[in-house]
Amino acid sequence: MRMMKNVSALAALACMLAAAPAQARRTTVSAIGQAQIGPHRTPLVRAQAINQALRRALEKAAELIGGPSEGEDPAADKLVYDRLAAFVPRTAVIAERVEDRVLTVELSVDVDLDALEAAFGGRRGVAAAWMNVRNDERAPQRVAISATPAALEAVVASAFVDAGYRIAGADAELIVVVRGSARPGARDGELWAGEARVEAQLVRARDRRPVATIAQSATQLHADRDAAQKNALVEAARLAAAELTRKVDR
Repeated sequence: MRMMKNVSALAALACMLAAAPAQARRTTVSAIGQAQIGPHRTPLVRAQAINQALRRALEKAAELIGGPSEGEDPAADKLVYDRLAAFVPRTAVIAERVEDRVLTVELSVDVDLDALEAAFGGRRGVAAAWMNVRNDERAPQRVAISATPAALEAVVASAFVDAGYRIAGADAELIVVVRGSARPGARDGELWAGEARVEAQLVRARDRRPVATIAQSATQLHADRDAAQKNALVEAARLAAAELTRKVDR
């Protein structure tokens, strides 16, 4: 009789385990977001920094499952990057600081990988496709930079050198094509706003095949209107180059 009771208890436990829902796959990533502070710091500034950090966190999680980054696939942008909260069950502020009128917020973000993968619906990121094509090839080390305006070349080159690449000429395996433009924004008290947009494309040299394309925008404040535009252009180029190196990170 006791044996029968034990068997019944084990059977009941097995049924309970079978009925329990499977735990969703999650990953925790850290990401940084920034926002420019005007004369009067408002809650909107912090919200902008947090939003940028969440987007970067989601892109990091997308890389883990081979999904597209923001800007690579319009459908993925609508399904994922326009619905950040649907994939982020928990966030925590790790650090928050202000330096040179820029608010920086660092977050720890839990991302639901199962929900993210389902939302992508099999869509693959450009970097993931590039890695599949290369198979066991060694990642390219030699990079040539073509930038307009030319002053952005040093900014982009610095990001690629920091990522382990070597700046080259005719023997380059990859070519980075950078195009940027800036314009004056609205005046904020005694400061001018400069607005800039930079597009950076990584191209495989041997067949001119695009590997990844990034577009970044930035706004900077300065007492001099021209300096504000120049600073915004440099910042947008820095963000674009850093994101581009992450896409093909070995």
